[in-house]
Amino acid sequence: MKTFSRLTTTQSLIFTLLVLVGCSSGSRRESPATNQAAALVGDLLENPLEWNAITTQIDRHRSYMSTLYGNDPALEHAMSTDDAKIPVDAKFALVTWRQQADPNWFGAKIPGKVKSVEMVYWSQQPGAEAELTYLQLDGSPLRPATDLTPSQADQRQRYITSLKAAVLP
Repeated sequence: MKTFSRLTTTQSLIFTLLVLVGCSSGSRRESPATNQAAALVGDLLENPLEWNAITTQIDRHRSYMSTLYGNDPALEHAMSTDDAKIPVDAKFALVTWRQQADPNWFGAKIPGKVKSVEMVYWSQQPGAEAELTYLQLDGSPLRPATDLTPSQADQRQRYITSLKAAVLP
């Protein structure tokens, strides 16, 4: 009986040593804490990634993924069931990325390079009423889009402010 318990103790000690050596030796591949490819770099007045995520979209045909972000008043507007007037201090940003394969999860897609950031916010010129402004930034680093017509900008502005918040159970 003593031989059995001594053998078990010896085996336990060897197993523990193997586990410790196996976990601490060799080179470890650490995954980055953030997805650097998806970072927003360029001419941004504010970082919309620090706002509330309101809803997401995926365009599988063009391999794009988008997230609508907004500050607290924008989130409240997106959560409302009626088409109430947009609060004067609301700010929206629709960030669109190209999709890329997730290196840590087979078959999953994650944001890749930034395609565009579309911002809708209230602005006011001296002596005028506040009005909703649409700004599109493209590429990486982000730069203002130059080929956008006023009607396209108006259409995108209306689309972004009409998006409703995703509902979680």
